[in-house]
Amino acid sequence: MPCTIVVTADVKLTALFRKRFNPERTVDGLVFFLTDTTAHTAELIGLADSLTVLDAPAEIKIEGVAYKVTGIGNKAFAGCTQLDSINIPESIETIGIEAFANCTGTVSIVIPNTVDSIGCNAFLNVKNIVYEGNATGSPWGALTVNGTFDGDYIYDTESSLTVYTGTDAAVVIPDEVSTIGHNAFAGNETVTSVEIPESVTEIGDGAFNGCSNLESVELPKSVESIGNETFANCTSLESVEIPESVKEIGGSAFNGCSSLTAIQIPVSVTVIGQSAFANCSKLDAVEIPESVNELGDGAFTNCTSLVSVSIPVSVTVIGAETFSGCSSLNSIDIPSATTEIGNNAFDGCSSLTTISIPVSVTTIGNGAFAYCNSLVTVQIGTFINVKNEGVSTLADGSVSIGSRAFIGCDSLTAVYIPLSVASIGDSAFAGCKNLTIYCEAESMPEGWSESWNPEGCKVVWNYNGKPQVVEFNLIAIANNSRFGSVTGSATYTNGATATITATAAEGYKFVGWSDGNTDNPRTVVVTGDLAFTAVFEAVTAIDDEAAAAVNIFAYSNTIVVENADADISVYDANGRLIATEQPAGQRTEILIANKGVYLVKVGNTAKRVMVF
Repeated sequence: MPCTIVVTADVKLTALFRKRFNPERTVDGLVFFLTDTTAHTAELIGLADSLTVLDAPAEIKIEGVAYKVTGIGNKAFAGCTQLDSINIPESIETIGIEAFANCTGTVSIVIPNTVDSIGCNAFLNVKNIVYEGNATGSPWGALTVNGTFDGDYIYDTESSLTVYTGTDAAVVIPDEVSTIGHNAFAGNETVTSVEIPESVTEIGDGAFNGCSNLESVELPKSVESIGNETFANCTSLESVEIPESVKEIGGSAFNGCSSLTAIQIPVSVTVIGQSAFANCSKLDAVEIPESVNELGDGAFTNCTSLVSVSIPVSVTVIGAETFSGCSSLNSIDIPSATTEIGNNAFDGCSSLTTISIPVSVTTIGNGAFAYCNSLVTVQIGTFINVKNEGVSTLADGSVSIGSRAFIGCDSLTAVYIPLSVASIGDSAFAGCKNLTIYCEAESMPEGWSESWNPEGCKVVWNYNGKPQVVEFNLIAIANNSRFGSVTGSATYTNGATATITATAAEGYKFVGWSDGNTDNPRTVVVTGDLAFTAVFEAVTAIDDEAAAAVNIFAYSNTIVVENADADISVYDANGRLIATEQPAGQRTEILIANKGVYLVKVGNTAKRVMVF
């Protein structure tokens, strides 16, 4: 410590320094902490060298003094995945928090009975520990306690498989196994296929979670349930056959199986758990059987390839986020017994064009159809759509529409709301800028939020609900009335089907319609004003009708040549060469700057086309 000296004469001072005691010592590649220099005890706290075998000593000598090793410190060997063998001496009395956490390279650790204190998660993700002592907190994060070994398998009973330690790609589970334990194969990146015997009746939660190279698995008819996260994150799993013995598919059972393209759910299944098939990005179709009466929240969240799904009448509640993020889903039938559509149930279903909601539904949750920006038809209840393009009709009954229920549905142009809608939440129609809202009420009901219509969309109050007839004009003409005629021009009601027919005059032939379509007669669905031009051209001797392999036509300002087998030459009406192209695969397109008739030659094939 500092001191003050008054100097009155020449003085020589010498500073004396004492070596500060360091309680850490390294012995044979191991680091120890001297916990008591009087009782001469030490604690093992880590590695000084990269060892693969930990042979902890019962005693160490420091400067000739023996110290008894009585403990292993907190996180002493956490994450030492290179350790494949760990020996703990009988001198050890305490093992600290996470002392051996994630030592996943170690198959098993034997703990002596002298240990009476074991910290939380001391053996997190260690495959097996053998311990008969009295410390509380079992299993301290270990996958198995007191398991027995048989080759590549660890059992906690004769028939209960708890951990697979092998490295085989194709695994055949022994016939005597009745239970596959929690996380038994979790994180195994070498296994590609698993054959499960008929003796197995139970597969534990997370049994195959993270088996990223697992491609196929055979489930026996003896299995009655698929546990939570059983096959979660098996990113290479392409198909799995669920036997008819299975009654329940657990939460996140197949979550993240990004290669799974199809799944057949048997009629025995009654429960599909939360997020059961979430993030199965290649799953394109699902048929849910009539036996299912519970569909968990988020069951198909982010199944971005899912185009269609069939929901049985037995499902009464479509839970929160059940189909959210299913951006390819373009149609869905909601069963007649459904009473509730949960929060964000179809949020982000950007390809959904039509939805029919039965009169039984009384609750449309917050954000239920948020950002369904292709949604053009919504029918809720018994009222019939006024107009196919962008109309929603809400049924007579006690109906609640949640906050942001239709936010971002910018294709909707009309919504009919009956008097019985008791409440509408904040921003229910936010972002629906082209919307007209028809309300049966004379003024805004008391239960509606003040901000239910934040865009200030036009509202027609005291609307009587009578359908409005919406009509559109269809005009179909010829590119030249001397070349041919066209029928089908008329006024049609919205959604009607019209037929247009082009008839060529003598010496002329029909080439196609102005949009490139060549059907004749042609049918179209009228959802707005339409105009079509039939293109006719003169029949000439140079038309090679026999050369069916080469197809030459024009649409708008583009000449198209399909299946060209030679260079393509284009000449104008004066015989001047204006373009040459080499075939660009099966279809070659050539842009033409000016309207007119052009001669196109491909090898021995020649044809005149009109660019308009």
